[in-house]
Amino acid sequence: MLDDNTYKAETARSLMLCVVGMPGCGKSIFLTTASNLGYSIVSMGDAVREETEKRGLPPDRHGEVAQLLREERGLAAVAHLVAEKVAPDCIVDGVRGLAEIEVFKKKHSVGIVAVHASPRTRFSRVQKRQRPGDPLSWDEFTERDARELKFGIGDVLALADCMLVNESTLEHFRGECRRFLKRRCL
Repeated sequence: MLDDNTYKAETARSLMLCVVGMPGCGKSIFLTTASNLGYSIVSMGDAVREETEKRGLPPDRHGEVAQLLREERGLAAVAHLVAEKVAPDCIVDGVRGLAEIEVFKKKHSVGIVAVHASPRTRFSRVQKRQRPGDPLSWDEFTERDARELKFGIGDVLALADCMLVNESTLEHFRGECRRFLKRRCL
């Protein structure tokens, strides 16, 4: 967690946040908590899902479309799709690489929040939530993790300004998220 001096009260709310984490880590819990506290959320995943629909593909192919976008338009392709939606006090969900962070830094000051959970914990959560496109087996899960890492998500995780660890209960993690976000709003 960041200490109180990291984000000064007068500038904390004007710092755009990018939340990053591997699938199943708990980003959606962080985002729901942020939304409940009045933050606007910009979802890069929603932009990919829209592009998947435009291409006439089923929702479970959005991972392939994300990869195709990056192959066709470069590593920052998805960031460019949402660039006009970002604002200084928003939270961007779904950052996968440093090229995307650079797109946002051209517009606003950016802070990176990483959400972390172990692979086994994430796999268990992914199996329970059963979203379209979620892997059904451990092999599919690790293949998806490898694809995410190829996008550069590991670099963003390594350079995060703070990390929230989500290995406990849902309520405990919600509390961690609230404490972090409220401290930013003081």
